[in-house]
Amino acid sequence: MTGARRRTLYGFNVGVALLAAAALVVLVNALAGWTAARTVRLDLTRDGSQTLSPQTRRLAGTLDADAAVQWVGLFSRSDGPRQQAAAEMLTRYAAASPHLSARLVTPGRASEELATVYAEIEARLGDDVGRVRAGVQRAAGTLREAEEALVHLAARLSDAASQLEAGGGVDRLVDGVATLLRDWAGVLAGGAEAARVAAAQADASLDTVLPDYAALQLRLGTTLGDLRDDVLRPLSRDLGRRRRDSALPNAARAAVLEAFRVLEPLAADLDAAAAALATVAVGPRYSEVAQVLGREPAVLALGVGERMRVIPLREMFAGDAFLGEERLTASLLALRKDAPPEAWLVGGGDPAAGLTLAVERLRRAGFSVRAWNPQDGRAPAGLDAGRPRTWLVLPINHDDPAAVAARATTAALLDERLAAGEGALVTVASRRAAAFATPDPVLVQLERRGLAVNPGSVLTRRAVAATGEAVNRTAFAVQDWPAGAPLSEALAGTRSIFAITHPIAVARPAVAQAVLRSGGSGELWAESEPFTGSGIVDATPDGGELRESAAIIGTRTGTAADGDADADAGGRVVVVAADTWMTDRLVRGQRASGNLELLAAAAYWTAGLDRALAPTPRASLAATIGEISPAARQTIRWALLAVLPGSLLLTGTLIVWLRR
Repeated sequence: MTGARRRTLYGFNVGVALLAAAALVVLVNALAGWTAARTVRLDLTRDGSQTLSPQTRRLAGTLDADAAVQWVGLFSRSDGPRQQAAAEMLTRYAAASPHLSARLVTPGRASEELATVYAEIEARLGDDVGRVRAGVQRAAGTLREAEEALVHLAARLSDAASQLEAGGGVDRLVDGVATLLRDWAGVLAGGAEAARVAAAQADASLDTVLPDYAALQLRLGTTLGDLRDDVLRPLSRDLGRRRRDSALPNAARAAVLEAFRVLEPLAADLDAAAAALATVAVGPRYSEVAQVLGREPAVLALGVGERMRVIPLREMFAGDAFLGEERLTASLLALRKDAPPEAWLVGGGDPAAGLTLAVERLRRAGFSVRAWNPQDGRAPAGLDAGRPRTWLVLPINHDDPAAVAARATTAALLDERLAAGEGALVTVASRRAAAFATPDPVLVQLERRGLAVNPGSVLTRRAVAATGEAVNRTAFAVQDWPAGAPLSEALAGTRSIFAITHPIAVARPAVAQAVLRSGGSGELWAESEPFTGSGIVDATPDGGELRESAAIIGTRTGTAADGDADADAGGRVVVVAADTWMTDRLVRGQRASGNLELLAAAAYWTAGLDRALAPTPRASLAATIGEISPAARQTIRWALLAVLPGSLLLTGTLIVWLRR
C-alpha cells in the first residue's frame, strides 16, 4: 500500500471516529431531553426520599376527572436545594396519574402565566372578595371626596381670616376671629392630609397581588372614624355655635356657614362608608392564601371547582427532614372530599386555648377543627354519619370539681363514638394522689382497651449536668420510633419532646408503643407522687423501679383482626401520657417540631385516613455535591457540546500529522 493511500485511509478513519463521537454527543443530548420530557427519572437519594410510597401511588390511581388536581409551585427550581426537592416531588406526583399535573411559576417575575394563576385564585375565592374590594374602593373614594372638601373649606376659612386682618386694624375681636378661623383651617388641612394618605395607601394596596383586605379594612375604618370623631364632629359643633354669634363679622360668618353646611353631610358620608366596610369580610380561605402567596415560596393545589389548598414550602420540611409527600398527600385528600374529616377538641372552658399551633396544623392537614365542652351539658351537634372523625380528649384540672364531674360525660361520649368506629387521641396529664382518688372514667375506658396509664407517677432519668453533677430530668427527646408501630414510618426522622411523662402498662398484645429508653446511664424509673416536698429534685430510684425502657405513647387498633375479644372495642385509640406535648409553649419553634407531626399522624390514623400516612424516607438535604450554579451548568454544557468534539478533532489532526 502506497504512502498516499495509507494517509487517505488514516484520514478516513479519523473522520469516521469524529463523526461517531459527534453523533454520540447528539444522541446522549437527545436521550436526556426525551427522558426529561417524559419524566423518566431515577431516584438516587440515599434513602429514596424522591420515591412515592405505595399508599400514595394507590391513592393517585383512584383519582378521576372529578378529583383532578393541578399543582403549581410558586418558586424556581434553581432557587436552592429545598425548592429542587419540592419540584422533584411535584414531578413524581404528576407522573403518578393522568389527573394530576404540575408546573413551576416564578412569582418574582411578571408573566402572563403568573397573572393567570392569580386570576384563577381570586375567581375561586368567590363573591366575598368582590364585596370587600368594593367596600374598600368606596371608603377610599369617600376619603378622596373628603380631602377635596376639606382642602376647599380650609382655604375658604384662611381667605376669610386674611380679609379680616386686612380691613380690621387692631380690633381685638377681629384679631380673635381671624386666629380662630386659621386654627379651624389648620384642623381641616390636617384632616385632608390624613384622608389623602389613607386613600393613596388603599389604592396602592389594591394594585398588589392578593391584597391584605383585613389590614386594609382596619386601616380605612380607623381613618374614617378618627376623621369623623376628631375633626368633623367637634368642628361642626363649634361652627354651629359660632354661626349664631351676632358679633361675628360678615366675611367670617359666610365662611362659617359654608363650612357648617358641608361638614355635617360629609360626616354622614364617612359614617355610611365605615358601616359598609364593617359589614363585609373575606373568609379564612382568602386570609390563608394571601398570607403565603407572594410572600414566601409555596405550592398551590387547585382542585375541581372552588377547592384550593396552599402549602408553604417551609411546611414541607422539619429541620432538614423532607416531608413533601405527607403534605401533598394530605392536601390531595382534602381536595377530593366534599366533607373534610373532623377533629373535635374535647375539654373544659375554651378547649383550643393555648393550642393555636396544633389547631393550625390540623387545619393544614385538611381537618375541620371543632370544639366541645362537656361541662355545657349539651351533646356535640352536627355529627354527620360516615364522615371520618377523631376526638382529641384534652387533660383536665383535677382540682376543678366541675371538670371532674364532666369527665364521666366525656367517657360516655368516648365509648359511644369508639363503638361507632371513630377514633380518639387522648392526652393524659399528672394527677396528685391518683392512687387514692376516684378513678378517672376516661382512664377506665383506656384500661378496658389495654392501655393502663398511671398519672400519679412521673418518668424520671438520671443525667449529668454541664457542671458535672448528677441531676434528675423529666423531659425526653424522642426521634427513634419503634419498628412496626402504626405511626412510626410517618414519624421517621422527626424529633419530639415530652416534658412530663407517665408510664403506660400494655395489657393487650394488640398494642404498639413508642418508648423512652434509659440510654447509657441505665437509670430510668417511675417516680411515684413527686408532687409534694422536694419532688423530682431529690428523688432517687429504688432498685425495683429501675427499667431499661418505658412506654409513653400507646396505640390500639380496636379491630377484630387484632384478636380483641371486646365486642365494643370500636375504633382506633392513641394515648399520649405527657402533660403539655402539643401546647403552643412547647412546640413553638423548631425544637419540638415533631410534636405537631405526631399530632397530625395520630389524627390521620385514628380517623382511618391511612392513605395520608405516607411513609416517606426523609433524606437530609446536606448536599454531598454543592449546588451547581446556572453559569457553571452553561460552562459544562459548552464543554460537552464544543470542547469535547474539538479535542477529538485536534487529536485526530495530530495523529495524521505524526504519521505522515
